[in-house]
Amino acid sequence: MGEKRQRFLIAVLRFHGDVLLTTPVIGEIKRIYPDSIIDLLVYSGTGSILKFDDRINSVLEAEASADSNFIKIAFKEILLLRKLSNTKYDFGIFLTTQWRMALMARCLKGARTTGVDDLKRRKPFWIKSFSSISPEAGDGHI
Repeated sequence: MGEKRQRFLIAVLRFHGDVLLTTPVIGEIKRIYPDSIIDLLVYSGTGSILKFDDRINSVLEAEASADSNFIKIAFKEILLLRKLSNTKYDFGIFLTTQWRMALMARCLKGARTTGVDDLKRRKPFWIKSFSSISPEAGDGHI
């Protein structure tokens, strides 16, 4: 009987360059867990930069909050949160510090999750949303 394939969610809600900078994380996961399944969560339109990367199982897209009206954003966000909740992730890696990342991490029931430290986010809701918090790199970069 084989080992269970580890399933990862890497979330980076920023722009094309930041999405591209996730490739070392993807590479390291694949080095350690060669049979892992990796999903990438990005802003709509930014995932195309990695669409041909065969290490990625699927690219999930979130709406940037300024792009639509409130009702449309809320509806799409609920659908996304439901999808995250229904997918059995083992690990969640949240590389940006928007408050919605904390909510998304809470949807990954049973997964080990990590978020990025941020002075503005050091509130109980943020801290308790993740299994661990990675230190901030400084100068606005992670």
